[in-house]
Amino acid sequence: MTDPLPTELPDELLPRVTETQKLQDQAAAVHDQAIRDAKAAGHPMTQIAAALGITNRVRLYGVLDKTYDNPTAPTPTPVVFLRGAGAPKAVWDDIETAMRRRGLMVVKDRQQAWHLARGGVTVVIVDFSASSDVTVGRVKARWKDVHRQRTIGQILPKQERERLSAQGQGWLTTPVTIEDREADLPLADPATARHIRNDILDAEQLARAVIAQLL
Repeated sequence: MTDPLPTELPDELLPRVTETQKLQDQAAAVHDQAIRDAKAAGHPMTQIAAALGITNRVRLYGVLDKTYDNPTAPTPTPVVFLRGAGAPKAVWDDIETAMRRRGLMVVKDRQQAWHLARGGVTVVIVDFSASSDVTVGRVKARWKDVHRQRTIGQILPKQERERLSAQGQGWLTTPVTIEDREADLPLADPATARHIRNDILDAEQLARAVIAQLL
């Protein structure tokens, strides 16, 4: 019996099926190598089987006897940066669970997300802060120059500022422009980002929106 065809096929998810198969193959290769490493280190097959919780060692012998071609480089696991200022813990938990169910790494620290993106990892932000609609989109890490107004006194060390202030140095209040560099994490392509109404927040919908950003 074949599955009935819906009116509109969600074909944008099909590449994800292919991609997860590749990830599964990579994970299997890593797992097999771990078995070979354990055997090469001197662990008996009974211990390796016990570590895996199995009694049938036929597959283990098959792993040891198998020859392997040169493996391809593993694909970095995409990262989901969750931001939900004002959102209740239950919402956080539901969204995080939906992401992990799809094999996605989750981070909640902006600085960590910035460093991952800076290192070439694909990072997708899911901003479900309570005060705005949900935003789902890829982000990029960059440095942003920021100009701020300060007084000369404000940029001096505290001890030096207090010493000069006690001397009645009026120039301490002279304004100056200071240029700082900040770690910025904007959307990589605002045109392709998804914006979803906050009042119909659904963890599964957000997870599917993340997957669409990865295709």
